[in-house]
Amino acid sequence: MLQCSQTEFLLRIGRNQSQFLIMELMFVLWNTTNMSPAMMRPI
Repeated sequence: MLQCSQTEFLLRIGRNQSQFLIMELMFVLWNTTNMSPAMMRPI
């Protein structure tokens, strides 16, 4: 019983982490695409 709950907990953590990583990647990509014109301006 404890083992089952542990595996379920780990799976849930993994799922949440993957979702968070995808969100972070999307945010970074959006930031870079948004900032690229501002960064190019001074150059």
